[in-house]
Amino acid sequence: MRIAFLTERLLQGFGADRMVYELARGLAQKGHSVLLWHIVSDGSYPPVPHLELKQVSIHRSRFFPAYEWNALRRLRYIRKASVSVDIWVISTIPFYPYASILKPSVVLDFGLPPTYGFTPLQKFNFTYMGWTQYGIHYRKSQKVFTISYFLQEKLSEALRQKSTVLYPGSDHYARGVISPRSHEKPPDIRNHLKIPSDHVLFLYVGRLNPSEQPYKGVKDLVEMTRHLKTLTSAPFSLLLVGYGGEEERKRWEREGIPVLTNVPHSWLPAIYDTTDVVVSASRWEGFNLPLLEGQSFGRPVIAYKVGGHPEVVKEEVTGFLARTQKEFINYMKLLTENRDIRYKMGEEAFHWSQKFQWRYSVEKLHLALSTSGSR
Repeated sequence: MRIAFLTERLLQGFGADRMVYELARGLAQKGHSVLLWHIVSDGSYPPVPHLELKQVSIHRSRFFPAYEWNALRRLRYIRKASVSVDIWVISTIPFYPYASILKPSVVLDFGLPPTYGFTPLQKFNFTYMGWTQYGIHYRKSQKVFTISYFLQEKLSEALRQKSTVLYPGSDHYARGVISPRSHEKPPDIRNHLKIPSDHVLFLYVGRLNPSEQPYKGVKDLVEMTRHLKTLTSAPFSLLLVGYGGEEERKRWEREGIPVLTNVPHSWLPAIYDTTDVVVSASRWEGFNLPLLEGQSFGRPVIAYKVGGHPEVVKEEVTGFLARTQKEFINYMKLLTENRDIRYKMGEEAFHWSQKFQWRYSVEKLHLALSTSGSR
């Protein structure tokens, strides 16, 4: 088959970008001819045999209706440059309107976060996306793939009937993906950041800007870490790793929190290896790939019992899911002071993560596309 993906970004540090690339690459490894259209890339994701990366110039706008209109103006070019496509896979804004035009097409749904704490423009954009994606564009596609049962249950009955859950995989680091940015040898992370070797190291991986994504809970996590210092004499540290700029790095470093921004892909295995517990104080997630990645390195996790987290974490076996901030801090204290519990949960976490493999997701998508493309 000739399969074309449409996505906004191919950037390190975004779960949606990782998933789109891994699915496209997996289908290419099955022998399909795959195009992956994108607007912006940082070179983290390389082409492979049968997978062609195509960049399209679309003027990005913070006003989403205008952004989608700019994308529609490039539809003719994309269609002309995509020779003999059998099926289209549409994954992100601004391409969802294409589902009403390009046939046959399927969509990937990563969900929409709550808008508390967002600016008026952000609130408008997400309200607009909710109305147009779920009310118009998804209805015109042949199939909807959600990344969790949590998101599937939020679909209307009509959309649920043509939906399938497609979990992300956990094995992209284990396979040793090579990219132009991955040749940088990672440093000794603890020495590099002056984190004592005897400290229990909590790790957060994700976006670092609290004003752009307030639901991610980075500020809350830092505050809980401060409170934990008053409850235990056991030594520990928090490390923030993820997508952010100089402003984010300086903000958290001023508060005494070590930060690594926009690190090369090759650093992540060393980062997960050197930490003891992976944490996320996010108040909403469609899935939460870093929690799964941490478990794949044999690390227990702590997060809130929200969104897709109960599907990612085997509660009280591979990690803890807190209902309140007090519970979250108590779980941090427990894992700080109990090495045996950390190790036991870490072993369970590794075995649990093996159920999430990209080859399973690719095979599921492959079967669905073969059916949809033959209609």
